[in-house]
Amino acid sequence: MKYKDPWNDAIHKRIIPNKTYYRLVDEDFTSIDNRQSILIRIYECYQSGDSQMKLTADIFVAPYFDNINSMKEWMKRKNNNLKLKPLTIVSDNVLNKWKRECYVPTIEYSSDSPQGLTYEELLEQ
Repeated sequence: MKYKDPWNDAIHKRIIPNKTYYRLVDEDFTSIDNRQSILIRIYECYQSGDSQMKLTADIFVAPYFDNINSMKEWMKRKNNNLKLKPLTIVSDNVLNKWKRECYVPTIEYSSDSPQGLTYEELLEQ
């Protein structure tokens, strides 16, 4: 998976004292040899005490599926955890991708990472 995000100081210099939060910036689906499917989620991690943003990933492996929505539905039935990391802001890129895929995130959000969370809300907490 290749991740490319144009550097933007307004986004990338957002360390909040005493708070670690994430920004989900990409999601990629790949099927391999009609045997396995892989879902990779790329997060930017903003950790208190660090001077820079770091990238981290969640990797999910499943039997073969021909599309991402089928894999996610299978994962939901198997109780595999599709929840977002705590305090995750979902980027417009991912929200638009979910919309194009006609995917409705039903178990991704939680009280630790509510739908529509913004940077401004994190500052107020």
